[in-house]
Amino acid sequence: MSKELCGITYYSVTEAAEMLSIHKVTLRRYIQEGRVQATRIGRPYYITEQNLRQIFSKEPATPASEPTASNLT
Repeated sequence: MSKELCGITYYSVTEAAEMLSIHKVTLRRYIQEGRVQATRIGRPYYITEQNLRQIFSKEPATPASEPTASNLT
């Protein structure tokens, strides 16, 4: 269940992982790598609603262009 503190909504790693359709272990790894911002409240990590919106709004990486005969030489 999300928590609200000082007008900011915080989601647990499990809740955020479900919203992102990824495993919670993957999300924890992203937090440890610094790819996702999270706050510790006590022992567990929590992710703010604003940080989740940033994750959802990121554009997917565009694939590299296929090599053609003209750019192989």
